Amino acid sequence: MLADMATDLAMCEAWLAHGVAEVSFAKPAHDGDLLSVEAAGDDGAVEVCCSNEEGTELARLTSAAP
Repeated sequence: MLADMATDLAMCEAWLAHGVAEVSFAKPAHDGDLLSVEAAGDDGAVEVCCSNEEGTELARLTSAAP
C-alpha cells in the first residue's frame, strides 16, 4: 500500500510539473440529473467523460503527463 501511494504521489508531481489538460463543456447538468462518469487511460494519458441519463455527453476532460 505504501509503495502504491509513493507511485501515485510521483505521478501527481510529474503531472503538476509537466502535465496538460483540456476540458470541454458541451451542455449543463441540472439539479436532480443522474450523471455517469467514465474514465479510460494508458501511458500517462486519461480521458474522462460525463453524460446524462439520455447518454448525451455533457463534459470531457483529456489529460496527459509527458
